[in-house]
Amino acid sequence: MSTTQRSESMNAFFDGYVGPKTPLKKFVGDYNNALMRMVENERLADFGSYNKMFPLITLHSIERQLQAIYTNEKFKEVQEEFRGFMMCLPSLLKSEGAISTYEVIDRVRVSGDFIKEVKYCVYFNDTECEVQCTCRLFEFRGIMCRHALIVLTLVKDVKELPSKYVLDRWRKDLKRKYTFVKSSYDNLSGNPKAQKYADLGNDFSEVAFLTSDYNETYMTMKACIRKLKEELLCNGLRSESCLSSAPSLHIPGAYSICTEATDRRY
Repeated sequence: MSTTQRSESMNAFFDGYVGPKTPLKKFVGDYNNALMRMVENERLADFGSYNKMFPLITLHSIERQLQAIYTNEKFKEVQEEFRGFMMCLPSLLKSEGAISTYEVIDRVRVSGDFIKEVKYCVYFNDTECEVQCTCRLFEFRGIMCRHALIVLTLVKDVKELPSKYVLDRWRKDLKRKYTFVKSSYDNLSGNPKAQKYADLGNDFSEVAFLTSDYNETYMTMKACIRKLKEELLCNGLRSESCLSSAPSLHIPGAYSICTEATDRRY
């Protein structure tokens, strides 16, 4: 599924600009036009997210938190999970130390007026404020499911969603990497951050070329980069990348959380 999604994403990027018979000479110009459209779409989405907010549908502080952080398109998806609250019924199955297991009955409309009850298990770790649901929505789409949210809000009365469940890729203040790419329509003169990004990229490429042939220098450089990254993170500089660390409940038999989800923002 991941391979198919990547292919569809690439087709959507070039749609209307490049076809199977596009000559290589024309491809360069068409690529720049496609990239320009993508950057403009990103800027329009940023403008909309900062200047227009969808109204809240509940009184839960977690919804208000995500309204302030997420892009409008992603927040609409989150609100669909909050709307599903009325169809969910949680109950405690067992509690072992800090870990509690809840059964959440979700009433799903199958067709017409036919409602089907589906049972899910939600694991909650009180010590680490970690949650997992067997529906796997967070692992697949990167947003909290209604079953986990109802346990967090109505059962545990959690006021704020932990940062590990707020993926950077959905944040409205995140700048996408392709907006730093130098193209024929933009020399980056008006974007100091993009200029620095391109300059550092050139330096990193030269270092990678010089060290990749020799295992000893390669390992030394890897260690230096890892140490520098740790120092930057410790100093409170939030990473601009789309990668995000995934939490783990350490529950025997439970799946570990994976954050491989699509990197598209709108």
